[in-house]
Amino acid sequence: MSVDARSIRNLGVVAHINAGKTTLTERMLFDSGAQRFLGEVDDGTAAMDFLPQEQQRGISIRAANTTVSWRGCALNLVDTPGHVDFSGEVDRVLRVLDGAVLVLDGVRGVESQTETVWRQAKAQGVAVLAFVNKLDRPVADWARCLDSLRERLAVRVLPAVVPTWSADGLCGLIEVVSGARQDWRAGGEPLSDVAQARTALIEAAADFDPAVMEAFVGDLPVDAERLRAALRRAVVAGSVTLAFAGAALPNRGVELLLDGVVDYLPAPVDRTASGDASAPLRALVFGRVHEPPDAVAVRLHAGTVAAGLEVDGSDGQRRRVRAVLRMHASSSELTSDAGPGDIVALQLDGAPVRLGAALFTPGCPVEYPALPLAAPVLAVALEPRQAEDRAVVEGAAQALVQADPTLALRFDRAREVWLLVGMGELHLEVACDELRARVGDRFRVGRPEVDCRETIRQAGRGEGEWRLPELGMRAVVELRLHPVPHGGPATVRLGAGAQSELGQRLAEVLAAHVRSGLNAGWPGFDFEVVVESVVGEAEGDFDALSAVADEAAKVALRRASAMAQGYVLQPLMTIEVACPHDTLSAVLADLRGKELRAAQVDADAERSTVRGVVPLARVLGYATRLRSLTKGRGAFAMRAAGYGEPATP
Repeated sequence: MSVDARSIRNLGVVAHINAGKTTLTERMLFDSGAQRFLGEVDDGTAAMDFLPQEQQRGISIRAANTTVSWRGCALNLVDTPGHVDFSGEVDRVLRVLDGAVLVLDGVRGVESQTETVWRQAKAQGVAVLAFVNKLDRPVADWARCLDSLRERLAVRVLPAVVPTWSADGLCGLIEVVSGARQDWRAGGEPLSDVAQARTALIEAAADFDPAVMEAFVGDLPVDAERLRAALRRAVVAGSVTLAFAGAALPNRGVELLLDGVVDYLPAPVDRTASGDASAPLRALVFGRVHEPPDAVAVRLHAGTVAAGLEVDGSDGQRRRVRAVLRMHASSSELTSDAGPGDIVALQLDGAPVRLGAALFTPGCPVEYPALPLAAPVLAVALEPRQAEDRAVVEGAAQALVQADPTLALRFDRAREVWLLVGMGELHLEVACDELRARVGDRFRVGRPEVDCRETIRQAGRGEGEWRLPELGMRAVVELRLHPVPHGGPATVRLGAGAQSELGQRLAEVLAAHVRSGLNAGWPGFDFEVVVESVVGEAEGDFDALSAVADEAAKVALRRASAMAQGYVLQPLMTIEVACPHDTLSAVLADLRGKELRAAQVDADAERSTVRGVVPLARVLGYATRLRSLTKGRGAFAMRAAGYGEPATP
């Protein structure tokens, strides 16, 4: 049955890989009573990492949804991937959430992917709580983690919980607002002044409640519930990030975090106009469901959905809702209906619905803006083993791309093979595993190759003429190229002298051509093609004349690109490499040999960290190289940093 939107919390758990995100989520399930066992990532029993590929690799690949109850609130909880290759999945999830818990490794603090998911959350207007994890480790540093949040994320961080510590390590936690204390080992002393921390919370809350402001100015006591309510408004407004502490593996501090989710993260009505159950339906499709496989995950923004309801989609198709389900990781259960603000799964009749599509009451259309996605940067060739396998492999690959918008499929005309293009090596490995699950061993996978781009250095003009005298046909096309540094695909525009039916047809052909590259076969990037004039003379049909004009345009484009000095750009990656201090020199020398740019080196008590920018082509297979340099003790993460020229030899 539907849940009051005021008692819903839609939240995701986000982090850098290996910060303990899934372990924390498993403890939240256990402590809330949604699960009777403590799932473990390392032994493959984590409920939220249920895919075989996740269990084999020990990481989250797909976002997993579940619903738990805590203090009378329904928590729609999403465990998100931490690996940078799956940032698109994180974006799709954050788009439908109201809050998030940002998990930090208590030893390492803010890492590269921490920054990425933080920016993703802020771009979607998601309110964030921080959870500093792994504080039971001897070298964990609570204060340094808070400082790294402030320095690297430029955020106002205030402790909602203060750890207590002794020579033996983490002893307990103190909830700052109430002063309540949890101890599991005697003799612990607070790592910071609790009274001072409470004063800082009151100061932050004062801007959101006149009574708290009056108390702060007058140095008067503040009621705990009133302080929490004002802090909640501060968190929702993005004015402050409250930090919680603990250790997920031994289940320390998780219940206090769950309390914080209820107390401080927004309900749907706090962020949007959700709340009218009788309004026309408005829902966004944001994910796939493992079981049943034909269901889709949706966020309801208005209205009520129930089995039997007819809905229209932004793809122009009408469908009937067969079932409404609540998701529990790898399984789901039927529910009668769902209302505004909720996250559920729907089984729909008819054709599959694409991710990002809108569902709405017939006659009340709604459209959600497209989610900007980073361009895929790495490709592998899919080579059918037999001629009769080609259509099967191509069809399955198209379906795979339809299900994952961060993948792309492009035909390489020179080699006559399809290229599957993704966000990185792991992304493509996972995609090819899924493809094998669909079609078996009917294809071979080529070696990973970077997905470059072609651009131009300056403006250029060209004129092309093409004749077919035997058919009485002639076409002349004049066009120009000029740089447009917008960080996106090349575009085609018709000038005043080309505004004709023939010009329109030509623009479509040119757009397809520049997507395939000017000279080197890579997609065009950061320039515009302007067709200034198209002149056609024909005694035959229009289609034949269009073909002649196409050939003339290719000649003009070739001449214009030569004048414009076309060249190839390669994908660049921001890289962060963590290594033991005694291996830093070897790691740094190796990275410099791989064209490391804008290098920066930091160090803490446990490790050194190198940050910089490298060409993707130079660090393919880098995990193996780093293991060799650091005897298996190093780790690295990368994220796309745009395109650039190769270094000058």
